[in-house]
Amino acid sequence: MIQEKLQYLVSLAVIIIFNQKNYVNGWTSLVTFSQRHHHLKPSNKVSHQSREAGPLYSSTPFEADYYGDAYTKNPYLEEVSPLAVSADTKLIIGLNKYSHDTSICAADASTGIVLFALSKERLTRKKHDAGNVAVLVEKCLECLDLDLDAIQHVVVNNHHNRILPIETNRQHMEWEEGLLINNGAEAGYNDDLNLIPDASKQEISHHLAHAYSTATQSPFDKGMICILDGMGETYRAMKFGKKDANYTSDFDLSDNIQLIPSDLHERETLYDWREAESVYTFEKTDNGIKFVPVFKRFQQENSPPTLYNHGFENMDSLGALYSRVSSHIFGDWNACGKVMGLAPWSGHSWNNGEKVPPVYDKPICSGSLYKEEDGAFTFDRTLMEGIPLVARNDAELFDPETMVKRRRYDFDDDKYQPEERKKQRKRDEDNEDVLTVSTLTKPLSTLEKQLPAQVALDAIGVASRMQQDLEEVVIDFVSHFQKETGETNLCLAGGVGLNSVINGRLARELGFEETYLAPYPGDDGISVGCCAFGLYGGDPKQQTPPPPIWKKPLSPYLGPAPTDFDIKMALQAAEPWIEIETIQNEELRIDRIVTELDKGAVIALYQGRSEMGPRALGHRSILADPRQKPMVRFINEMVKKRESFRPFAPSVLAEEADAWFDLGDTSNNGNVSPYMSMTALVNEDKRDLIPAVTHVDGSSRLQ
Repeated sequence: MIQEKLQYLVSLAVIIIFNQKNYVNGWTSLVTFSQRHHHLKPSNKVSHQSREAGPLYSSTPFEADYYGDAYTKNPYLEEVSPLAVSADTKLIIGLNKYSHDTSICAADASTGIVLFALSKERLTRKKHDAGNVAVLVEKCLECLDLDLDAIQHVVVNNHHNRILPIETNRQHMEWEEGLLINNGAEAGYNDDLNLIPDASKQEISHHLAHAYSTATQSPFDKGMICILDGMGETYRAMKFGKKDANYTSDFDLSDNIQLIPSDLHERETLYDWREAESVYTFEKTDNGIKFVPVFKRFQQENSPPTLYNHGFENMDSLGALYSRVSSHIFGDWNACGKVMGLAPWSGHSWNNGEKVPPVYDKPICSGSLYKEEDGAFTFDRTLMEGIPLVARNDAELFDPETMVKRRRYDFDDDKYQPEERKKQRKRDEDNEDVLTVSTLTKPLSTLEKQLPAQVALDAIGVASRMQQDLEEVVIDFVSHFQKETGETNLCLAGGVGLNSVINGRLARELGFEETYLAPYPGDDGISVGCCAFGLYGGDPKQQTPPPPIWKKPLSPYLGPAPTDFDIKMALQAAEPWIEIETIQNEELRIDRIVTELDKGAVIALYQGRSEMGPRALGHRSILADPRQKPMVRFINEMVKKRESFRPFAPSVLAEEADAWFDLGDTSNNGNVSPYMSMTALVNEDKRDLIPAVTHVDGSSRLQ
């Protein structure tokens, strides 16, 4: 079965296998790669940006000096991009810019086919990277072998503030850039690649962009969309945007939206209001797609938006409250995935019950989001007040040798038993040439149990309370509008859509025929929604009818495709630290991967186009044997350098998924979570077989 799965995954470009004998000299590995052949052509095009200096790409961990001048002198520079399109292709571009998770999505204006989509973090290696889009537009045009004038129309969103009114004054932008203030602090702000001056432009509101990002590519023709978010568009921008022909929001689509608060249009408040949760219905037609806004709850800005993170930590959307817990526990408002992974530990105890997470009976939030009086949504931030947990000077968080405080929580499930370690070490000693879980950790750790500090136990209690409340409120919310609208299919988007636990419950428990999430429900998906609006939402200057509506989900693999030259230059730069073996035969490569995995090696898989969105979905992924429990500690501590309590996702064939996981009543032949979007329980008779991907509560986040 593992070989069959790998044949599905691997048209291999590069494999990295940890190699024991060289590890002591630094970050070393055995690299195997296949060669692909691309046609070469003479080029007379002027590059979008000078390449006379600097490394091949800024995201590599190696010094620029290692590249030398090979990049500017190598004849393979004229290698044609494998993604090149016809020179007369015109593009519709969607952009999420000047906010976290900056991204781009580009489609052929005549066919509607998405040609390129990418998050900025994939280029800069900065998680959730923000700012302008110059590097993204440059990479897009470079991959498609087009010039800037190929961009016909641009649709943008930034949920913090309107974009187009700012970008009309380039002299002021130049002034900001000169003083390195505001968005001018980043190079490229006033560049044509960021502003795309010759294209027509539109701006749409935040939740509308989320809705377009998922419904337009859903596998069904009609349904309900729930946007569960942290912070969306301001009420003021949507209200006054009705007077702007280049701006579209829900208020332009309907005057009959249920609003919370219902008297918002008459209210006078010190600060603005922002989108929190929204509901739409949609129906695809031969000529496009129709959206009907049904419900929208606005949350008040309770502190000046000029403060840290726009005052987000004081807002009361579901996403904002969950993020407040993330800040309180981890010191990072955007570490909500860690909160989700921490919450299931509430059912575990250590040292025969001596260490137990606290149980908090009072909810952080409860009630109905769609009510204003009896049973209305309420919240209590008591558990997230005072000194944040991450800032507590708990003695157990200090390293006993260096006395340096560790700002993270390391613990495991207390199941690394001596007999298990003996068997694992014997197995590894028989494969001395491979860097495996025990052979690497032998000098660094004995894989003894890790016990949580008291502050970690407190963090588990808070995370569990928040996750429990989130699930109850969301199920009530979605169930209510399922009945109100009568829709039988569900689309989800918004930052809360990254919570795979609640997604799994919605799909299994509410009786929808199908539940769909795109691979990017968060703000990196905003560019896809903007692009879809540009194709199907109606460009006032468009003279031709829109292209056919998307009938099925877009591929998640829409980023750059590395060329032979890209790979060879990266390997050449790393040559002092690695051994290189070329395996051109695909069958032999797959056999090698299976053999190494069975020995206990960890493999980094790099193939084809990169994923759009935050998940590693097989093209930029780490592979390991799910049968080996110590893999959890090894990959967390030694490979990913992160907290040891965090779980890993299994990759499973859709037709085999039901035999391993409790999927409930589902369609799609078991392919309910192709993008790692939903969590399900591992069948009890299988948990001991795949302990490395079975979380402490018996759950797994599937792909």
